[in-house]
Amino acid sequence: MSNKVWQCDTTTIDCGDSMIKDTTKAYFIRCAIADTTESYFYGYVFDSKTYKPIEKAIVTLRGHGGEYSDTTNSDGKFVIQEFGYDDSCSLLTSHSKYRCLIVNFKAYGTGNFDGFNIKLQRKK
Repeated sequence: MSNKVWQCDTTTIDCGDSMIKDTTKAYFIRCAIADTTESYFYGYVFDSKTYKPIEKAIVTLRGHGGEYSDTTNSDGKFVIQEFGYDDSCSLLTSHSKYRCLIVNFKAYGTGNFDGFNIKLQRKK
């Protein structure tokens, strides 16, 4: 696991918040737990002002099982599969033209099929 210290905006949300709690930075678009050991995590990264998708943002999930990353496509979508979960995880999203964002969230064991919408602010 990387020891690099990130100086990013941060927010904390819980799977139970679902789409109800929009922190203006991130919100769950799906949170489901199934009777399986597989885990699947996906989401979209958008510009916080224009809501246009951000391509080539790097999204890194950090938890007990290690670090798992993906890069967003032209639709701003990322997918991370087959990862280990801990009680508390963090999702780091970064792009050279935007302020990075760390989303801290609670996970509930294996068999998670979760999704986030992430909104990044352009650097000044």
